[in-house]
Amino acid sequence: MMEGPAQTVPTARLISTAPGEGEVYKTAHDDDEVHSGALKQEVVVPLEMTIHVVEPPPPEEWSRHDGAEFFYVLKGTLVFHTEHYAPLTLHEGESCYLDSTMRHAFVRGGEEPTDILPLSRR
Repeated sequence: MMEGPAQTVPTARLISTAPGEGEVYKTAHDDDEVHSGALKQEVVVPLEMTIHVVEPPPPEEWSRHDGAEFFYVLKGTLVFHTEHYAPLTLHEGESCYLDSTMRHAFVRGGEEPTDILPLSRR
């Protein structure tokens, strides 16, 4: 006789994050705020990043992780560096999708910090 699943997995998820209530992490290059952080087992990691640096760090410090990443420029100008392509300049309202196993780094492209919304797949 066949039995049902040993563990019931929720199929509906809903969580909201009010402004300033995300989990905040500061690095030497940017400030990150994780939205919907209570959903630890989810596939997509929604962040809000503020990019402060005007020069890319050394390539060995660039980000690289499994999966894919989409990001959208919320405010300012972003210069996006990758290990295989020339830098790409994106402005407010523009976006990019990448294989995130490729080393990559974000740099602000103007006088003010740049805000982006990256969505990474775990």
